[in-house]
Amino acid sequence: MEIKFTSTSFLPPNNFGWKSLQRDHILSFGEFGDWPMILQKNKDKDFLIWVIVFEDILSEKLLMSNKQEDLNYGKTIIDKALQILSLHLKNSNTNTVVAYSAENQNSIIRYAKKKPNSKLLFEYLENCLYSFSNQYKKIFLIPLNQVFSNNGIKNCFDSRNFYLTRIRFSQLGIKLIAESIHSVLSRILKPVAKVLVLDCDNTIWGGVVGESGLSGILIGQDGIGKAFMEFQKSIKELSKNGLILCISSKNDEKDVLNVLKNHDSMILKNEDITVIKSNWNEKFININEISDELGVGLDSIYFWDDNPIEREKVKINLPKVNVIEPPSEVVEWPSLIKSLDCFADFTKTS
Repeated sequence: MEIKFTSTSFLPPNNFGWKSLQRDHILSFGEFGDWPMILQKNKDKDFLIWVIVFEDILSEKLLMSNKQEDLNYGKTIIDKALQILSLHLKNSNTNTVVAYSAENQNSIIRYAKKKPNSKLLFEYLENCLYSFSNQYKKIFLIPLNQVFSNNGIKNCFDSRNFYLTRIRFSQLGIKLIAESIHSVLSRILKPVAKVLVLDCDNTIWGGVVGESGLSGILIGQDGIGKAFMEFQKSIKELSKNGLILCISSKNDEKDVLNVLKNHDSMILKNEDITVIKSNWNEKFININEISDELGVGLDSIYFWDDNPIEREKVKINLPKVNVIEPPSEVVEWPSLIKSLDCFADFTKTS
């Protein structure tokens, strides 16, 4: 798959940060400042990536001004830049990803009484881009400041790089750009997960039900029990968007059904689970049977189990199944499952 890059800044073609994309795709890069020509000419590429840095489009004078006439003039400049994008989208069938960012080097004092022009203009740019996204199926947006935020936006830019070579981004910034593009392209090329197969003991509740009984498992109480409950809530929300839930557990089925039907703190109930394989078979055997019963490919099944030995057995015996590697701390699971790209699509927000 060929990917053509263009940007308002210079993007270094040989940077190590692109490796997550280079494994599966052929990358080519435009020259500095050639983005208007690239947007107009590249109509037959598999993917076109346009990386926008807000400060490359508008002058520092406009961004530092709070005058209404400068705000209006800034919008005019943005409109001219986006007009080229609009023509590209009208005349091309190329999947186009626009990744946009702003350094936002501004004093907090300027935000204390009103939004500064720099903020208003960036919001205007973003709103225009999302208007295009609603209008054209083949444009996909990546708000890079959202991507950078977990690592610190300041760490993703490099002023020394910019003044010496016209490269706005740091090594970390390029790596994160590549990873976010890889996520979006993967979703375009591969459909969202269809099935989530869950273990039970120490996965959707704490403890071993066969040993502790209904009242002895951890679910719903403060502490770890609360984390298991929140994890179930996240799973339940995904199921509302069409994710099929199944169970593969080394337990007597009556014990698992007892928890699903009768434990007051369980969020997931029997009716939420499409297939239950609660027995003493190897889990890869259960997953294979689930695939056959549902009529779905193994590559659309995701498996979540707290036990690394069970995960490894599935990897070895069913290499097409997507085995999730959860962190050891259960408290991280509720936010993790909501953030995983495999359970997200372009039209549903939860």
